[in-house]
Amino acid sequence: PFCGIPIIVLGGKVRRAAKASLDANISQSSLLVEALSGIRVIKAFGMESGSLARFRTFSQAIIHHDMKSMKARELVNPLVETISMLGLGLLIVVIFMSDTSVPDLASFLMGVVLMFTPFKKLANVHVVFQMASVGVDRLAQIMSAQPHVKEPAQPEPLQSFAREIRCENISFAYPGGQPIIRDFSMNLTRGDKIGLIGPNGAGKTTLVKMLLGQLAPTA
Repeated sequence: PFCGIPIIVLGGKVRRAAKASLDANISQSSLLVEALSGIRVIKAFGMESGSLARFRTFSQAIIHHDMKSMKARELVNPLVETISMLGLGLLIVVIFMSDTSVPDLASFLMGVVLMFTPFKKLANVHVVFQMASVGVDRLAQIMSAQPHVKEPAQPEPLQSFAREIRCENISFAYPGGQPIIRDFSMNLTRGDKIGLIGPNGAGKTTLVKMLLGQLAPTA
């Protein structure tokens, strides 16, 4: 029973290290996609060193957490073997003090030895399950994500764009953020061409996404 203590403790360490490594890997991948898509801006403003420093920080974090996970995994078997051998030695002393016969002692020790290898394999299986559970939790989180625009239970047919598109006092805010668009009104007649001008973050892309049905107004 004492062998279960290091298995549970080290399994928790492996899980935490694997989760931290996965988070750092996701952040590094997002940074890489962002840097490649905006490489012209990075080159224009001389931001290469900052991007490399951020990438290097995530790489070091991944290595650090992977090493912690590896250390915890490799400590399982030595600790289990040490506790098992101490327990086996104590058990032999107790058996000799109880005047057990030699055949009974041999059969009992053989049973303990045969049970030892499967127990070590079960300990490793627990650690592997802890590592896999991180990926499973991440997959479940992605699969349970809800779309921002939900289909109505009884959708109404959309009329063709024959005359105009009219927006009256619409507002939009991302979850947990300040409103980007407030009380916006627009009348776009068919055949007209308009231009949206404004600084970064003014809501130009958000407005276009709402017109295309990719985002729904929050008010």
